[in-house]
Amino acid sequence: MSWPASGPWPADEVARLARDVRRGLTARPRWLPPKYFYDAAGAALFDRITALPEYYLTRTEEAILAEVAATVVRRVEPAEIAELGPGSCRKVRGFLDAVDHGGAVRYLPFDVDSAGLERALAVLVRDYPALDVRPIAGDFEHDLDRLPPAKGRRLLLFLGSTIGNFDPPACRRLLGELSRCLGPDGRLLLGVDLVKDRTVLEAAYNDAAGVTAAFNRNILSVINRGDCKSQECDRSFFNLDVIGGYAFWKEEYEIAGVGAFRDEYTRRGLRVGLQSSAGRGRVAMLTRIVMIRQVVQATIAVQKVCASSLG
Repeated sequence: MSWPASGPWPADEVARLARDVRRGLTARPRWLPPKYFYDAAGAALFDRITALPEYYLTRTEEAILAEVAATVVRRVEPAEIAELGPGSCRKVRGFLDAVDHGGAVRYLPFDVDSAGLERALAVLVRDYPALDVRPIAGDFEHDLDRLPPAKGRRLLLFLGSTIGNFDPPACRRLLGELSRCLGPDGRLLLGVDLVKDRTVLEAAYNDAAGVTAAFNRNILSVINRGDCKSQECDRSFFNLDVIGGYAFWKEEYEIAGVGAFRDEYTRRGLRVGLQSSAGRGRVAMLTRIVMIRQVVQATIAVQKVCASSLG
């Protein structure tokens, strides 16, 4: 699954986008599904974000993985490694290096950006020629049934605090799905972020170079393409010329974005009325949900779902 930069979208993806946008923008608080961040442009912007000095999460997680990957592989002894949202596929390398038989395991990367995944895998298989790669394109909420049954013990990687993008009901559903994806003797390695000083968190999502702001605007471009390009129209759902955004820490443990949109628009059944006290067409919208408290609870829930520990 990828969202083309030009030309028509598949009809089923247009219908799914319409449902997602309507559901999100009529909710309180308003929100948009994070999967729409990751077209080719969004994936490239996120790679830049991970290298920003303000964005601590990726480099901190990679340092932790460098310390624990060999121990995890030794205790789990996986016959295959599945990874949700691998992006550039660089985090799995430490686990492949720790496999005694030269990385000769089955690797099942699952990502919403099929084109980006194909490029990342071209580099990975060059460095690990014994790797049996079975890529899967899809999004976590709808397509996990595309993961084939486990062949031997499966190690499932779900890193980058991505689970924080799901609200509590969706998080519970996802954990239930993951328990079924593990197989009878599988293990889940979950990477989560924790509460930080407010200034650290806000800086991570308000970088001085403006890369995160561009990343947040890009999700609106993706939605415009799905809404507009498919039907050769001359107007977009979001007017990017008037969109502004910033991130801030809330006591509810959320990171939110703020933008200005038209206060009503209708096309192909995608009708949403937007009003707020901030003025005509100006609304608050969650484009990225961290919800750190829920992530901590999810970690406990995963332990229950797996019903066993690495020890």
